[in-house]
Amino acid sequence: MFLQPKEEDFLVDLKIKNISPKVMEIINERINIELFGMWNDMSNCESPIEQMFSLEINERLNWINFGSKLEKFNCKFEIFETQEKIDKYRVDFLLIVSKNNNEYKKFVIELDGHDFHEKTKEQAKKDKEKDRFLISEGYTVVRFTGSEIYNNCIEKVNEFLNIVFKECDR
Repeated sequence: MFLQPKEEDFLVDLKIKNISPKVMEIINERINIELFGMWNDMSNCESPIEQMFSLEINERLNWINFGSKLEKFNCKFEIFETQEKIDKYRVDFLLIVSKNNNEYKKFVIELDGHDFHEKTKEQAKKDKEKDRFLISEGYTVVRFTGSEIYNNCIEKVNEFLNIVFKECDR
């Protein structure tokens, strides 16, 4: 796992013309909060592809106003967690979205690195059993290969969010 950084590890020294020291202090504080938040979001990730995905999806969720009502998409993001336990299984990412009619949609994202997933028939069988259980409990399961994430993480995050928005429109 990761070593927890100290607050001073995030201090950023910005040299910008005509910016008052007080404004620089505010900018530094906001940058430090953002950097610490990014580290915190990634701290539960168990692989580089999970870290990449975590960074990108958190950026998108923040960009589309995470936690606020998205009238255009008929949904509100309620929960986003990494390495969440669901019954006897642990999932890479969990997203719970509420629709305007107070119905909830549950999404699981699994990132399948070559070293672990589908390397053997037994591992593939366990993944399929996990998927069937999650689907039977009302989760939408989306899987990406490690290569997909490594080669174009932004595209895969957008693909996942498009799935979420389509489900919210139903």
